[in-house]
Amino acid sequence: PTRALPSALPAHHHHHPHDHPHQHQRCPQQGSSFIIVSILRDPSQWGRTYQQLMLGVSACDLIGSIAYIFGSFFLPEESELFEASGTETTCKIQGVMLQFSFSSWFYNLALSVNFWLAVSRGWRESQLGMFRRMSHATILTVGLVMAIAGIRYYEPLLNSCYVTGPPLLESWIPLLVFNLIPLSLSPCSEPRRQRSPPSAPCFSWKSHLPDGDSVPRNSRRIGKQETM
Repeated sequence: PTRALPSALPAHHHHHPHDHPHQHQRCPQQGSSFIIVSILRDPSQWGRTYQQLMLGVSACDLIGSIAYIFGSFFLPEESELFEASGTETTCKIQGVMLQFSFSSWFYNLALSVNFWLAVSRGWRESQLGMFRRMSHATILTVGLVMAIAGIRYYEPLLNSCYVTGPPLLESWIPLLVFNLIPLSLSPCSEPRRQRSPPSAPCFSWKSHLPDGDSVPRNSRRIGKQETM
């Protein structure tokens, strides 16, 4: 079994304001691109819930990585920040990309629900179709609405444009709504690895499964052991 790629989780959570965006995003960008290309090259995986959700996570991470790669180049020149060479429009575009990329948090949550349904409830792939469609529709709609709604709040920061708080804004509410509340869902999607056997392999992003299975076989085995 192969180990889960780091890009399966939101990569931009660990961005430090003093890191150079090109150095910080190189590996996450390559990892997300590898997952996307590998899934798209295998038509047999296109209709599976697990692979589709992984595709959503990786696509959102890739959008965020691209936004960070351009970094301060998108900042308005009048901001006089380091390497600022953009305009107010490029600043807003970067803010939209970053905000929409946070949809990966919701996809991580959907992945956890998928594991719960398949491992604990015994749902087959044929039963997960409605859940998969509702997940895509909800996550993409909410992500796009939040990205557009935040346009009025995106302001230049150290090396990117995003929602700010006091003293640049009068209230913490925009930052709470667009960042902190969605971020609070992220810990809910983390696997409870401490209950898994020490020798259990990590989840693989690509599963070679018989028809009807919706999660890696090793995760189904772990789920059975936990219920004993």
